Amino acid sequence: MLHTRIKLLHQYLLDAKNVSEDELDHDILRQIASLCNRLPTIDGAEFNQEFLTEYNDVLLTSYLATITKGTNCINELVDKFNLASSTGKSNRR
Repeated sequence: MLHTRIKLLHQYLLDAKNVSEDELDHDILRQIASLCNRLPTIDGAEFNQEFLTEYNDVLLTSYLATITKGTNCINELVDKFNLASSTGKSNRR
């Protein structure tokens, strides 16, 4: 969604280059400039370190969710096996 909005702003700025000065909406251009000034620079070492930390956290969360899901499936299988084996013993008696 962020990428789509940035593309929309970029397209607006490209279209604004081809428009005469009288047709420009300077208020929108000031708002876009203000928004761009608030964005952090993505070239620094601090950004790279923070990005890698966040990326690793997301990967770890995904990994733990996968393990939890697999453990739940195995637990359900064991429950079904126990139910089937206990039912079989009742019929033999």
